[in-house]
Order: sequence, then structure tokens, then C-alpha cells
Amino acid sequence: MGRIVAVGWGGAHAGTALAWALAEAARPGNRLLLCHACPPSSPLAAAGTSPPTALLELSDPPLARAVAGARTRLGANRVDLLVRPCSPRSVLLEGAQAADLLILGEPGGNGALTRDLTARAPCAVLVARPTRGPAGPFAGRLVVGLDGSAPARAALEFAFEHADAYRCGLAAVHVEPARAVDATADGTPPDAAGFEPLVEEVAPWTHKYPEVPVAYGLFAGRPLPGLLRATAGARLLLLGDHTRGPVARALLGSVSAGAVRRAPCATAVARDWERRH
Repeated sequence: MGRIVAVGWGGAHAGTALAWALAEAARPGNRLLLCHACPPSSPLAAAGTSPPTALLELSDPPLARAVAGARTRLGANRVDLLVRPCSPRSVLLEGAQAADLLILGEPGGNGALTRDLTARAPCAVLVARPTRGPAGPFAGRLVVGLDGSAPARAALEFAFEHADAYRCGLAAVHVEPARAVDATADGTPPDAAGFEPLVEEVAPWTHKYPEVPVAYGLFAGRPLPGLLRATAGARLLLLGDHTRGPVARALLGSVSAGAVRRAPCATAVARDWERRH
């Protein structure tokens, strides 16, 4: 059974978010849900959640072009539209209720809306942005942050599934405050290098996805700065969801919030990914 990928249309970075969403929805069996908040005065407001094409073209040409391009690429039967005369936050949370993955554009302003949606959405959330800055040890890879917790382990399914789909490498990273220097290993590290817990945590997934190249990293210092160093030049940073339940999710954890705001690449919080299928 495929997954539903929801994406917001609107704002300065809508194009980047849509490009990521189209790539995700193009995988076999997946569908795209394009979410848009229209002004109450718009003719779209009275047309229902999925306005007809002719009305879209007259009322909102950029949205009409986005929908038409998505349907051309994926097929009309794999693209749905959700339009509401409400706030972007409301329509995106509504779309996330039905989705497995919500894709957002890069945070604007102080990033409050993106942090709020990342905290409150009931599904996995990916904040799309181009990779920036110099290349680090895991350039071009998907980096997954591990700390021995159940949420971090759950993120491994998201990480390996995506690395396999995009034919790219994966890096398993742990940040240790007591560590003096960073250390990385491409492939299976030597037994004496201190990587054993990481290798053990990742082992079940390397057996399931033997074609995914895996590297390992032990980074020194506080979690967020360590993860930012690890993701220099990376394709995507993946984190587990350390908030459980709607009350706990009202505030995004400081590491996740900092990564969403400051990571030099796209960032995903893999909420409930393992339980959806």
C-alpha cells in the first residue's frame, strides 16, 4: 500500500517543497495531496475543497499550473487538491491528518509556523531546503541522528527506505557530550573504535537493505552543533520524534527545532512512520 504525501502550496519556497513532494509521490503507489489556503474573498472559497480546473485557471493561475504539472508527472488519479478559506496552518494540519508525510517549505521570518506544524502534525514532517555550504564527511548522504532511544530507532526505517529509493548512502550519527574529537568511518568500523553501539543499532536495517552504503559518525559536544557538523553537504537530516501525544507535541524539542531552523540541508522528523504501514 502506498503512502500519501501532503505538501503546502504558497509562500516564497513553495516550489522547493513541491519538487520534494513530487519526488516522494512519484514512488510506486504513492499519492500527492496539494494543500492551499485561499483568501475568504477568493472565488475558490465557495467551490469546495477541490475546485474544478477552469475555476483554478481563472482564480489562481500559479496554483492551476502547479496542479497541472503534478498531474502530468504523476497521473491525474494520483493528485488530490485540498483548498480551504482558512489559515495555512489550518489547511496543512487538515492535510496532515490523512497523510503519511507532510512536506513544508523552508522557514520564513522567525520560523514559528514551520516549528508549530512540525510539532503538531500527526505524521512525519519534512522541511525542504537546498543543500548549502561546504561538503562535510557525509556529503550527499542521508544522515540519521541516533541516541539509543526508541524514536531514533524508528527513524531508521524512514532513513533506509529513503536511501534505498534514492540510491544514495546513509550515515548513522551519534553525538557524545563527553567525547573530545569527531570520528567517522565509511563502512564497518574497526571493533576498537567505539562505534559498536551504532553498528548494533543499525544492523537489522543493513540486512534488510544490503545495497545501501552505510557510514558511521561519532561527534563531540552538544547534540545540535554536532548534528550540524555531521550534515555539512548532506542531502537530508533525519531525526526521531521525541514527543508523544498531542500535549507533548505542542512544543518541538530543542534539537529538532534547531535542526529545522539551522540545518544546511532538508530536515525530517520521522513521526509514526513505522506504524503507518
